[in-house]
Amino acid sequence: MASDRYKSYDDNWKSTETLIRNLVDIVSKGGNYLLNIGPKADGTIPQPSVDRLREMGKWMKVNGEAIYDTTASPCQMPDWGRITKKVGKEETTLYLHVFDWPKRGRLLIPAVYDVISCSLLADPSRSLKTKRTGKGIVVLVQGEAVDPICTVLVMKTRTDPPGERSSVFLPWKRNLSRFVSDASCTEGSFERYRISPWVKPLKSRSEAGRP
Repeated sequence: MASDRYKSYDDNWKSTETLIRNLVDIVSKGGNYLLNIGPKADGTIPQPSVDRLREMGKWMKVNGEAIYDTTASPCQMPDWGRITKKVGKEETTLYLHVFDWPKRGRLLIPAVYDVISCSLLADPSRSLKTKRTGKGIVVLVQGEAVDPICTVLVMKTRTDPPGERSSVFLPWKRNLSRFVSDASCTEGSFERYRISPWVKPLKSRSEAGRP
C-alpha cells in the first residue's frame, strides 16, 4: 500500500479513503483492483496495511453488494462519485457511490431510466424520492452522509425488454451529442453517435445514409 515492496523507512501509507475510492472507481470502469500490501522480509504484514484492510473489509461488509458481480457504469462519471450496475431480467440496479454528499440535497444522474425505487444500501428503510429532468434523474437526499468515505444508494429501475429502449443516455460534458439506439432523424442525415433532430423511429440503417 506504500510502494511495490516493503521498506522500513517508507511510511507513506495510502489512506482508507483513498483505497476504498480507488476500488469503487476501478470497478465502475469494469476493472479489478490489484492491491499490493508489501509484506516484510519475514512474511508478516505491516500493521498499517492490516489496519487499512480491516477498514476496507468493514466497508465491504455493508456495501459489498455494490461491488461484487457488478459491471461498469452505464453513463458518464458524475461529479459526486461513481456508479456500478447489475442487470436482471426485470430490474436493473444502479449503485450510486457518493463521495461528495450534496449540500443542496440533489444528486444528478446523467441518464434517464424508469425508476422503481431508490434507498440507502446501509438502511433500505430510508427511501429516497427521485424526479426526471431534462438533464437526467435527480435523487433528493436529506441529512448527512451515512459514510463520509462513500455512501451507497440503491436505485432499482426497469430492465429494457428485448427490442425496447427505455434508458436514455444524455450528453457528456465534453460536448458529445446524444446517442440512443432507437433514436430518429429526418431527411436522411446521420452521423455516428449524433442523431438530430429526433422525429420518427428509424426503420433501417439504410434510411439514415452512411454511418
